[in-house]
Amino acid sequence: MGAAGADGAPTLVVRVSAIRLTAPARRPVRIPFASSYAAAARLTLMRNGYPVVELRMSATAGANAFIWNGWIGPHRARPGTYTYELTATDALGRADAMRGTLQLTR
Repeated sequence: MGAAGADGAPTLVVRVSAIRLTAPARRPVRIPFASSYAAAARLTLMRNGYPVVELRMSATAGANAFIWNGWIGPHRARPGTYTYELTATDALGRADAMRGTLQLTR
């Protein structure tokens, strides 16, 4: 269960397994995370400050993972540093977000 908020109500908590992730380029990438409650989750990948990929899923309470196919539109993603933001919102409207980096290597 989530931690209690300022008003004593439980809060939604979402956490990625690592703030800095590394994966080989041109291959599917698994981005694991945990949620304290079932929630609608969204992962936005950005390159140079611009969003390049957005993934959505229904997350369950506990362990979950986004699987990104490694493509940006019709092109394979190039090696380099991408920033990600993972946001989750539960049925009661409680939300939490995390940011980090994804390094795609050759």
